[in-house]
Amino acid sequence: MIECCTSLIKDNNGENKLPKSCLILYASWTGNTEKIALIFKNVFERNGWSCDLYKVDRNTDFTKIPFNYDDYDFMCVGSPIHNSLPLEEVITSLRKASMEQSHKALPHEKIIFSGKKGITFATYSGAHLGPKEAIVALSWMDLEMEHKRFQCIGNFCCPGYTPPPVEKNSINLPSEDACYHGDISNRPNQKDFQRAEMFIEDILEEIAIRLG
Repeated sequence: MIECCTSLIKDNNGENKLPKSCLILYASWTGNTEKIALIFKNVFERNGWSCDLYKVDRNTDFTKIPFNYDDYDFMCVGSPIHNSLPLEEVITSLRKASMEQSHKALPHEKIIFSGKKGITFATYSGAHLGPKEAIVALSWMDLEMEHKRFQCIGNFCCPGYTPPPVEKNSINLPSEDACYHGDISNRPNQKDFQRAEMFIEDILEEIAIRLG
């Protein structure tokens, strides 16, 4: 897991407040990233937040995103990782929604954060270098999130198994003991789910303490 930190959230008058609305925007090919998104949603809701899930895919009409980012205090953006990058539909949804709702392109001036916060998350195979393979994708999602003035305060990643597109014997795949994480056919597993749950719990606890 990538380490996270949290920051104090303030309203427009500089006074402390506890935010209560969250958007989880994500894509998921095989269901791995969706499992993490659902765990996050459950943690937010049991801590008294309202939490909306929005899944994007290649068929999403990005000119008709059915929500407004301004309505949320916190955002989670997640994607599986393909060729070290997040899926195109995740990045497109952030950029298209930004242009459609604000009627302007990405900002060219210094970003001034409004007090809104967020995190990014990913599932990955990690056969070569393990968690390091998630860094570029998480950083790109961080950047797009912060273009929307949600300050990214944490990242979460875990392995997720994706079946090979053809029979294993017909392509030159490395053996399980040659992969960074070994056998990930059962990942994400219960331990990954517990880490995901604790990741969000820790962020919400820190927010509550600092705003309490």
